[in-house]
Amino acid sequence: MYEHGGVYADADIVPHRSLDPIIAIGARVVVCHDLEVTWGYIINAFFAAAPKEPLFERASLKSLSVEYNTPDVHMKTGPRLFGECLEAVDGKYMLLPVDMFYRNEGNNLRYGTHTYAHSWRTP
Repeated sequence: MYEHGGVYADADIVPHRSLDPIIAIGARVVVCHDLEVTWGYIINAFFAAAPKEPLFERASLKSLSVEYNTPDVHMKTGPRLFGECLEAVDGKYMLLPVDMFYRNEGNNLRYGTHTYAHSWRTP
């Protein structure tokens, strides 16, 4: 992501329409969050970014100091790490309305629907 930029979406996001309008926003970083925004915890199931965005360099470096073999690794990586690094972004970012990707049944303007692991979890 740091080197080339682009769009990331978890495998359990069902697409509904083209992401071209999101890309055309021209923001350095575009995120969508499904909870009340607390910059120390931002869902990282979808994001887009320009090349060489310092957020991803910062996140990569920070991830090197995380202890991974713990029961609460999710609280030290993923949304926690992403939120802490995003909070420090010096530049233009865009926070999309929650229903563009999350909790959006019935929204015909949504870009995708995060199924929260239901699309890949085995019964």
